[in-house]
Amino acid sequence: MRTTLYVGGFAQDTAAESLRELFGAFGEVDRLRIIRRESKDGSGFAYVTFTTVLAAEAALTLNDHELDGRPLRVNFAR
Repeated sequence: MRTTLYVGGFAQDTAAESLRELFGAFGEVDRLRIIRRESKDGSGFAYVTFTTVLAAEAALTLNDHELDGRPLRVNFAR
């Protein structure tokens, strides 16, 4: 049962609350882990874990959704 999504491509200054609110619209977020690192394109990535598989599957629709002027990459975490 896969409930964790990889979320990449958001801006370094994107607030954790913005991500939690965006993904929370699809179901209860159990855990949000943001990794901020210096990169050439200034993007960050995160892992969003939902309490249900259905919520995680529904949130996949956010792939290519624009947040803070940048398109998100959303898929199941490996």
